[in-house]
Amino acid sequence: GTWRDGPSLPKPRYGHTCLLTEVAGSRGVMVAGGALTGNEVIFLDLGTMEWKELPPLNYKIDGHKLILVEGIPTIFSWNNIEQFDGSSWTLQKFRLSQSRSAFTVTTVPGHLIRGCL
Repeated sequence: GTWRDGPSLPKPRYGHTCLLTEVAGSRGVMVAGGALTGNEVIFLDLGTMEWKELPPLNYKIDGHKLILVEGIPTIFSWNNIEQFDGSSWTLQKFRLSQSRSAFTVTTVPGHLIRGCL
């Protein structure tokens, strides 16, 4: 592919997180949270190259991580885990055992870990 400039972020951000994913059948970049933008989530549709606002997170966050868990955009922040169902962010009952910020996460296929189904 060829690199080219895309549209600027609608607002300045830092301490945010990004994820290449699909929303409503459109491939794009989801950008969530940050010290200046709190619980805001936006999506850059790579087909139209336009930013769209998505529903806000339940909490203002920064220093968090956003990954796909079984195809679902999932935020890990402080003690909380939120998942996006395509229309809203849902706070999960399971919580992280200790508060954390500025950490890393990754996904591991269940079949690689003994006891996972």
